Amino acid sequence: MLKDYLSPETYKNDFERFDHCYQVIWKCAQSMPYPAFYQTWHQQEKVKDGE
Repeated sequence: MLKDYLSPETYKNDFERFDHCYQVIWKCAQSMPYPAFYQTWHQQEKVKDGE
């Protein structure tokens, strides 16, 4: 998920990736209704069978 790249480690070691992810997430936050964004932000990744 994109939000995984908003870590302090990514900020420090790969700021370009951090910034791109931040920009996409910020655009979504501005254009989506709050309940939809909240649900998306807090949605857990689906685990594939066998993992």
